Amino acid sequence: MTSELYVFAPGLVDGRLDGEHQLCGRVRWSEGVGQFTYATGWRQGSGFALDPLNLPLREGDQTTAVNQGVPGVLADAGPDSWGRRLLELERGPPRTPLDLLRLSNGSGTGCLLFSQSRTRPAPPRALLPITELAELEHAARQVVLGEPVPPEAMQHILDAGSTLGGARPKANVIERSSVREKAKVSDEGREWIAKFQKPDDDIDIPRVEFACLALARRAGLEVPDHRVLDINGRSLLLVARFDRPEQGHLHYLSLHALLSAHRIGANDVRAPLGRVTYGNLAALCRQIGVPDAGRTLYRRMLLNVLIGNSDDHLRNHGVLFDGRWRHAPSFDIVAMGGELQAIGIGTEGRLATLGNARSDLARFGLDTEDAEQIETEVLEALGHARAELEATGLRAADVGRALQRMRLPG
Repeated sequence: MTSELYVFAPGLVDGRLDGEHQLCGRVRWSEGVGQFTYATGWRQGSGFALDPLNLPLREGDQTTAVNQGVPGVLADAGPDSWGRRLLELERGPPRTPLDLLRLSNGSGTGCLLFSQSRTRPAPPRALLPITELAELEHAARQVVLGEPVPPEAMQHILDAGSTLGGARPKANVIERSSVREKAKVSDEGREWIAKFQKPDDDIDIPRVEFACLALARRAGLEVPDHRVLDINGRSLLLVARFDRPEQGHLHYLSLHALLSAHRIGANDVRAPLGRVTYGNLAALCRQIGVPDAGRTLYRRMLLNVLIGNSDDHLRNHGVLFDGRWRHAPSFDIVAMGGELQAIGIGTEGRLATLGNARSDLARFGLDTEDAEQIETEVLEALGHARAELEATGLRAADVGRALQRMRLPG
């Protein structure tokens, strides 16, 4: 079976992304192989490389069999397991991977839009207002439990959550207020990701994640704005969309897409030669011009090791483009515990120890003094772990459980 979609993105105006989407290329898929071709007008006009390493801005077809034949940067704009689950509940299994991009058009990560027409992008899915969170939370819980969901509620959770990545239930919402309230609401029009509790969680994940994001910010990392709410008697985390500034969208490229790895073996996660390591990711980011690539990823790696965020997989790291490439804020940081990180951190592979984290400094472009300074700052921030956890309103038992998953100083 063959499938085809046209891809649209805002072009560059005076070195910045403008708000008008234009045709940037076409993707064709057949039997697990994809071909992407940039539009002539995009190449010769105001376009840019969607992925400078794997889809350079050049003439002709660019073929890939990685990621089921969908270029990683396009897959970043589509759903992951939660969104796929919702789409399959509504429409059944997709015929081709491109169907997922078409059905989830417009509110996935980044600025890309998709269409079966080469003249205009399909209209993006409308976002529900933040006032609908109670209904969305209830519908998401019914989906997780396998309970029947009323058609209208199912449509709402489908519209709100089918574009999002990750395995946990979540939804896109937008800040809306009445005419009377607008003058008082500074976040009017702001987009958020609502992250719900799961019935089988053994700890209050939304509140733990809220505290972990606060600790990451203390440690010198940029994180999205975040709020925690009580909805239907359960916790809910709101995380601001970092790819949605006040005007327009930013282009997003995950490090999973940038690496473009087909399979990951034991040697791939072991420094200094392994490709799926923080050190190699820093080198790739430097290659496309990301400033402070090594310092930022070393700090992020240390934070993940010490806070017990072992789910630090490649899709949980990315870069943004608004005329230049830069690190996206850190996100999806939760104290999970465990002895291994999701990707390699040093010469002992994924082993989550400070010694292993210090073993590959050259790939980060750091000397011992630089690394020690970053380590001191991260450790000092984590000294506030108990206070940050307690400030969220977590139960004492959950505070203790979260602290046990961290590697705290002292």
